[in-house]
Amino acid sequence: MEIKNSGKKYTVADIYQEAGKMLKGELSALKHQSLSPQDEAKIDKLGKLLSKMVLKEMDLI
Repeated sequence: MEIKNSGKKYTVADIYQEAGKMLKGELSALKHQSLSPQDEAKIDKLGKLLSKMVLKEMDLI
C-alpha cells in the first residue's frame, strides 16, 4: 500500500520505520544511554502499533 502526500509516495513499511526511529531517539534521550536489543525490539513493536492506529484513524488502512 502506498500513501501519497505532496507528490511523494510512502509505504506502510516506511511509516513503521519512521515511527520506530522516532521512538528510539526519544527513549534513548530519556535514558541518556544507548538502548539494549530488548528495548529496540519492544520499540519496533510499539512503533508498528502506533503507526497502525494512526493509519486506521486516518482511514488509510
